Amino acid sequence: MQRIKRNNTNIENDQVDMERPRLEEALDSASIDLGIGLISNISDPARYEHRVLVRSRRRVWTSATHDLASRPAVTLADVLQYPYILLTVDDADTAARRHWGADSERLNVAMRTSSIEALRGLVAYGFGVSVLADLVYRPWSLEGKKIVAVPLQDDIATMDVGLLWPAGRPLSGSARLFRDFLIQACDGV
Repeated sequence: MQRIKRNNTNIENDQVDMERPRLEEALDSASIDLGIGLISNISDPARYEHRVLVRSRRRVWTSATHDLASRPAVTLADVLQYPYILLTVDDADTAARRHWGADSERLNVAMRTSSIEALRGLVAYGFGVSVLADLVYRPWSLEGKKIVAVPLQDDIATMDVGLLWPAGRPLSGSARLFRDFLIQACDGV
């Protein structure tokens, strides 16, 4: 942000953190010009123009000693055989259930948490597995326990982070400049 402000001193930019439903409401009501979020979770994508900035594949997270950890790849059906740690922040729970479709009712949810750090710890200690994006993967829990990310054989949606703005509503000059700056800054990432 400092780089764009340095070259464009007349730009005013207020950044506000909000959950996805509130982000969509703010875009629809024109109380914000541009949103950055998980565009793969948008409820009605046709309402918005968008640009993906980061696309992240999803893998199965396990402890280093888990049965699935030594496999070269696993299926979603394999995951159903084990306790599942369900992340509930940023629509991750909704996305997880989408992976299995009608079989999501068979998901053996052992625990729900809104904390990615708690999830890492639970997975690392072997309390369950989870399917999450590489963007938030780290090979160690805070306690120093190993977490393994195993590729999925199934074709599931990536987690896409990007820019959103209402379709058919032109962006202001400063919003357009900021959008273009972010696109250029993230190009090739």
